[in-house]
Amino acid sequence: MNCVQEISIRVEKIKTIFQKSKEEVSIQKNLELLIQHLEQISSEFRSVGYEGASMGIALNDIAKNKSLDEWNLFLEKSKAHLAQIHAGLGWAIAKQNISVTPILEKLSPLERYRVLDGQGYYDGIFRQRISFREQITPIGFNNNMLQAYYQGIGRSLWYTNYSDVNKIQEIILSFRLEHRAALWVGIGVACAYVGGFDENLLKSISNASEKYQNQLAIGAVLAARSRIQANSLTDDVELACKIWCNSSAQESMLLSVKSEPSASAKAEDFYNIWLSQIEKGLSGDSILNNSK
Repeated sequence: MNCVQEISIRVEKIKTIFQKSKEEVSIQKNLELLIQHLEQISSEFRSVGYEGASMGIALNDIAKNKSLDEWNLFLEKSKAHLAQIHAGLGWAIAKQNISVTPILEKLSPLERYRVLDGQGYYDGIFRQRISFREQITPIGFNNNMLQAYYQGIGRSLWYTNYSDVNKIQEIILSFRLEHRAALWVGIGVACAYVGGFDENLLKSISNASEKYQNQLAIGAVLAARSRIQANSLTDDVELACKIWCNSSAQESMLLSVKSEPSASAKAEDFYNIWLSQIEKGLSGDSILNNSK
């Protein structure tokens, strides 16, 4: 089986897990039993199930009173899947087309940008005319918010174009210059997380990214962090970190932890500072970028 076939199978599996987990929220009203159901999903893509369930729970909360009481309880009981649960909230916000700002203000400075990533992912999948052709961004988003939003758009590109590197490069080049770096971060996250590639494909993607190789590496770092937190590390993530970051997945995860901004950083700047410090770490002596 070649990489194209393997990646296609994995993407379809992810879609199925997400949708079934979202639907399970309507079937299983007891949160503890819902979590027991999600824990039966194979570890490789279990976090995807939590993301789908997160969207379903958030949609129910928004329909009731926008308080997110049940979603917050679900989050509290599922800390190993923080990134995906926040992304699932972003899916729900995008689907309901409501303002994200009041919700972000109640979240931690780091995790709020996972919500924006989820919002961008949803728009990249279901609002392609607006997202790709017209490139209309949500009202009220500042540059920091757009970084995470376009990261989500980038992730959606991998899921809709699989391993068609030339097509992905062509689409990214159609975007305004200031958004391309974030799009490549999203490609790095999605590619590393989904897996199914080989060393040659990773190098091909790196070549296609041109001056954004560090952004691909940042994506691999974020994927490694997410997988290690969820105890679902794969050989694919290890390989992506090796090729793009010249490091192990564990080293990449530790870099992400060491790069977190201090508590004194402004919440609105937190995410971009974090990514910038990860990039600096990737250019350091212990973890090098992929330019050599």
